[in-house]
Amino acid sequence: MESDATSMYRTPDRPFFSVIVAAYNSGERIIPTIRSALAQTYRQFEVLVIGDGCSDATGEILADNFGKAVVWENLPQNYGCQSYPNNRGIGLARGTHVAYLGHDDIWSPHHLEKLATIIQVADPDFAVSGAIYHTPPGSKYYQFTGIFDDPSTAEREFFPPSS
Repeated sequence: MESDATSMYRTPDRPFFSVIVAAYNSGERIIPTIRSALAQTYRQFEVLVIGDGCSDATGEILADNFGKAVVWENLPQNYGCQSYPNNRGIGLARGTHVAYLGHDDIWSPHHLEKLATIIQVADPDFAVSGAIYHTPPGSKYYQFTGIFDDPSTAEREFFPPSS
């Protein structure tokens, strides 16, 4: 069901969200990330994967696994940071709202649905959700972000772009 608040931004050829994935030589490791984006319960989105001068088969892997469901563009050189691919993604975006997804991150199937609901209710300039860091076995590094009772915590905490 689409709300009035979210439908007012979208037209038939303009999605609500543009999901931007900055990638560098992700290869097969990007498949679970893109699957999580395409499995969203909220369907008004496009997925743009921007390579940061990738020299591997990331583009071919995306085409073979996802076809036209994903837009792929590879920058002509490697800039070594997410800002260049993210900015290029914004330039290509057709959506009214941008949602970043790290090339090695995975979203809950309801991620965009929950963000769309928040936008419907509050129309914020910026929204984040909780994130759970899963690290290799034995690393003993686990972190939860975005889950707090005091709203001022958001001013002090780090939120990964995928959240």
